[in-house]
Amino acid sequence: MKPSTIILASILITGMNAMAQKQKTIINPGVNPKIGVAVSPTYEISRIDKAPASFLGVRGGIVLADKLTVGGVFKTSINQIIPKSETDKSVYLHTYMFGGLLEYTLWSDKIVHLTFPLTIGGGKVEMDRLDGIRDISGQPYGEKTFFFAEPSVLVEINLHKYVRLNAGANYRFVGNMAYRNINQTALTGLSGVIGLKFGLFKK
Repeated sequence: MKPSTIILASILITGMNAMAQKQKTIINPGVNPKIGVAVSPTYEISRIDKAPASFLGVRGGIVLADKLTVGGVFKTSINQIIPKSETDKSVYLHTYMFGGLLEYTLWSDKIVHLTFPLTIGGGKVEMDRLDGIRDISGQPYGEKTFFFAEPSVLVEINLHKYVRLNAGANYRFVGNMAYRNINQTALTGLSGVIGLKFGLFKK
């Protein structure tokens, strides 16, 4: 085989290899897709009907290009909430919320940056007895569901390649509801939030 033929064949093979490596398919979208995942346990403090309310929660989802997160949120009250308007002093309020998450992050490559989670979903309130005794129905006054939307503004710090600390505030908007002596106004309001975010963040 002539040297010129060998050289031409080598160039063609090298070019085909390079094109194959860059090619993306449905099954193999590429060697470095810009899709990551993240999960964030959170602690939140607010007030419900002028009473302190503490929540533990978790949010997480798929992260696109380290900017947009699409996923879900769940949080539950962890203290005995005693509404100021409650006349039965043998009970306390318990609530939990869940919904879809849409979060946009700015300047994630900076050590300190901003992130804006938005949660839209539903929740439930119910009264439990302070003595822990449960009747046949489970709760002495039944329960009530509600709709809510909750935008947040958080300052986030890159502690590690896979760990971020965030803190800030959210504002909870609650749809029309009524449960015993409280309504949506008692659940609507500002909260302080702090959390850690663990994830694989793909640029």
